[in-house]
Amino acid sequence: MFNLPQTTYFGKLIPKTKFYNKLTIDKNLERSFIDQIASIRWLHKLSADTLNVEKGKTVEEVEVFLIKLKTGELDENVLRQMDKQLPYHLIFVLEYSDKYQLKKVQMPHLKSVTTEMETGVGKTYTYIKTMYELNKAYGWSKFIVVVPSVAIREGVYKSFEITQEHFAEEYGKKIRFFIYNSSRLTEIDRFASDSNINVMIINSQAFNAKGKDARRIYPESAKFMSSKYTIISHEIYVFLLLF
Repeated sequence: MFNLPQTTYFGKLIPKTKFYNKLTIDKNLERSFIDQIASIRWLHKLSADTLNVEKGKTVEEVEVFLIKLKTGELDENVLRQMDKQLPYHLIFVLEYSDKYQLKKVQMPHLKSVTTEMETGVGKTYTYIKTMYELNKAYGWSKFIVVVPSVAIREGVYKSFEITQEHFAEEYGKKIRFFIYNSSRLTEIDRFASDSNINVMIINSQAFNAKGKDARRIYPESAKFMSSKYTIISHEIYVFLLLF
């Protein structure tokens, strides 16, 4: 198809269920995998070894996937989901009715944005709506809100409660939000594994905790620590509130 060297050919058929069976992804996204995709084949591995070239400094390997479609359209969030799950640079080739289209998922560059607003003019409303919009546009689902004090932390939590139904009516989904507690590791576990919009609210003092109250974002228990934390480490977006 691409006249690439035979040494790059991999040709492994990947069950599409691998991308949603054991993950709590959005049901609409799951349906897109089922209804729009006929098959997924890992077609080529482009690397220094397979191409017999010098190893790259920024990109070491590129994978080419052939996706055969059932329909003429594909939800781009399907490609984003695959791109998030596979730790490689990916190129997708979409095939439908003997026609081919080359696709590369365009993930937004993470930038630091500062928004300055007076007290009482809607900071909380603004960043909650921003979370929904980022989820809608790019599928981002993990957010941490860092606040400077316990009092403000409680106020932020209350704001999430008050606005929950309002935003659910507008976007058709609810944010799952919770206050970080070092003794409740199951909350962090769910934060890591749940594909819906999740928000962890934490006060800055928790990062400097000592003794039995020391933070456990990276728990000591090897059993509890799993690969899912590595997977989500590049997907968490932080809102830092300064008052």
